[in-house]
Amino acid sequence: VSHARVLKIPAPMVLFTEFGDSTLILQMFYWVENCFDLFPIQDEINSQIKKRFEKECIEMPYPTRAIYVKEGKLP
Repeated sequence: VSHARVLKIPAPMVLFTEFGDSTLILQMFYWVENCFDLFPIQDEINSQIKKRFEKECIEMPYPTRAIYVKEGKLP
């Protein structure tokens, strides 16, 4: 993903920061010239990522839970 209004220096970076319940948590860091542009740029970048995931058939996982019921009466 690239964006014309994201500064090249310092270079943008993506870091693997933690494990989630059923996910890998990545954080993207980038710098913009005008802080008032941050949220519109973030929206555009996130939209680019979502479209790319769809193009590559990458689906977002949904948390799941397994429930086991022992034989006998339910409470």
